[in-house]
Amino acid sequence: MARKRSAPLRSLTAAARLGLLFIASTAWSYDLPQINLGLTSFLDGVLPSGPGLYYQNYVEYYTASRFTDAAGDRLPLPAQNLNLWADINQLTYYFHGTVGPGRFALDIVIPDVVSARTNDGLGGAVLNAQAGLGDIFFAPIYQFDPVSLGSGRSLHQSLEFDVLAPTGSYDPRLAVNPGNHFWALNPFYSVTLFVSSRLTFSGRFHYLYSFKNDEPNLSLGAGVRTVQAGQAFHFNLDAAYAVTPELGLGINTYFLKQVTDTQFNGEDVSGRDERVIGAGPGAIWLLNRNTFLFFNAYVEMQAENRTEGDRFVVRFVKHF
Repeated sequence: MARKRSAPLRSLTAAARLGLLFIASTAWSYDLPQINLGLTSFLDGVLPSGPGLYYQNYVEYYTASRFTDAAGDRLPLPAQNLNLWADINQLTYYFHGTVGPGRFALDIVIPDVVSARTNDGLGGAVLNAQAGLGDIFFAPIYQFDPVSLGSGRSLHQSLEFDVLAPTGSYDPRLAVNPGNHFWALNPFYSVTLFVSSRLTFSGRFHYLYSFKNDEPNLSLGAGVRTVQAGQAFHFNLDAAYAVTPELGLGINTYFLKQVTDTQFNGEDVSGRDERVIGAGPGAIWLLNRNTFLFFNAYVEMQAENRTEGDRFVVRFVKHF
């Protein structure tokens, strides 16, 4: 027969459990919005099929078993698992007429979290999530004309100014939301270098600025009325080699680093800066001159104040 605990021991056990909940709940409310980490990769600076309308669909699966603190250590939870399925639709129209050394385009992206499941080992007391529409973002684009570098080499570049609108589903009681409940700016420069007709290097370099969230996560406490995530830089890099005219294989990576402190009620709060690195293999398949498929996989590492897991992306591109 199990020994019956004394009242002081039962109280101590309950206090320890409450302390665990408090430590974890103040840590998992990560600040930066959902952004392009590895969604785009090979030939990122290229306009592959000329001007006109492009439709892109991304199917993303993300799974994580580590929620990290500022030191990169696991949070003190009995379990910590997150599984997300997302479906992202994108429409981009490149105008036929040129202006200067390139042409303008307009872009809109509509993300949808189809499924979101968490497990904290505490019956969802700390980690909980919802599916639903994510934050829509839209942008003007300037696509430069290709620059010939001689000997079969060429440079392809574009500039884009993304605006993230707080249109997604958001509940301040939940740990994981499809929406962020604040506006954000995420301009970037993308580039692809053709070293030869077979070998390419690409990169996309972002700056992220987030505005205030006036309905922050309840885990931060009643005294926190507004939260403004710190500024951040993030980029995607890849190298690809055309094994055949239709099939390219390569490696891809992404990196995110928050460079200024998050603010609570307009005051800097140290120890919440986010960082993560992801790397893995990828492939591109040319179905015809107007249709492409991309496959990318990433293993995350060196995470701080973020989840750390695995990401898989299938991207379909169609030019009309």
